[in-house]
Amino acid sequence: MIPAAAALVVIAAGWFWWSKQQEYLAQGDEYLNVGRYAAARAPYEQAQRLNPLRGRASLGIEKVKLADLRRDPVAFEQRLGQLRKESPRDSHLKVLEGDYLLTQNKVKEAMRQYQDAVKLNPALAEAYFRMGVLYSRQRNSRMALEMFKSAADRSPLSPQYLDNLADQYFKRGEYDPAIAEYKKLDQFPLAALELAKIYRLKGELDTARERESLAIEWLESDTVMARPENEWPWALELGEKQGVTITDRKQKLCYARLELSATLYLQGKDGPAAEQSKLARQACGSQTLDVKAVVDWELSSVADEADLAAKVQAYRRAVLGPWGAD
Repeated sequence: MIPAAAALVVIAAGWFWWSKQQEYLAQGDEYLNVGRYAAARAPYEQAQRLNPLRGRASLGIEKVKLADLRRDPVAFEQRLGQLRKESPRDSHLKVLEGDYLLTQNKVKEAMRQYQDAVKLNPALAEAYFRMGVLYSRQRNSRMALEMFKSAADRSPLSPQYLDNLADQYFKRGEYDPAIAEYKKLDQFPLAALELAKIYRLKGELDTARERESLAIEWLESDTVMARPENEWPWALELGEKQGVTITDRKQKLCYARLELSATLYLQGKDGPAAEQSKLARQACGSQTLDVKAVVDWELSSVADEADLAAKVQAYRRAVLGPWGAD
């Protein structure tokens, strides 16, 4: 017969291991809810070590492995099919399936997967975010804003959700809420550059220059750029239905320096503007023309809204024109 004190120790130990396992499982689920698949691996593995027979931990690890297969469509589709049979109502699998369908240009089918995912798991911020991206591509500003708000509400510390929410306000011409959201993002160079664009449109060139300089400072910091969110590609708009994607850190720095160059020129600081343009050109590499075209397109709005048309045209002739002609 087990003494009462020993029994209490056994129960307490069991409760401790069970609670730790639940903690790791919840942590893994939270990472998947915001699309951080790689980060979810460690807590699921910890949960599995505590209880190797626990199916939820094993499934979590399998979902992480599936996310790793996204660059191999054949292997991804095959493994996804197997996991769907085992867990047909898993919300994270539905998000991954939606992502796969998008690579096949099946937009409506992808949207349905994201919608089903949030019905199963209302905390799944990544599904709301994905729907926001799709609505934004469809120029449905109202629904895009609603989805990005939903994602940010569920994960207010996720930079990509806040950034896209701010960007949607920006596109709607709602500058004050856009500024408020962008300001929440620290050590996130893209947000600093997007915020600078708003200030430039408002004619607040000193403030725009400060934000652009800050973005460059962050881009040159190895510590800042080691943050996971700063490794993501930047999708830059180029016209109503076109865009440019830049992935390399040097190309991002090229874009930031060219933005600063444009602002300096609009302030009448031709020498510093030329220096920043030179540094941008050195960093740009193969996407010189793409980055130049993005900045050129952005400046067309400055000419309209900030009554700087003459300076904008001069910058295009003096800097952008010769720069792209080589």
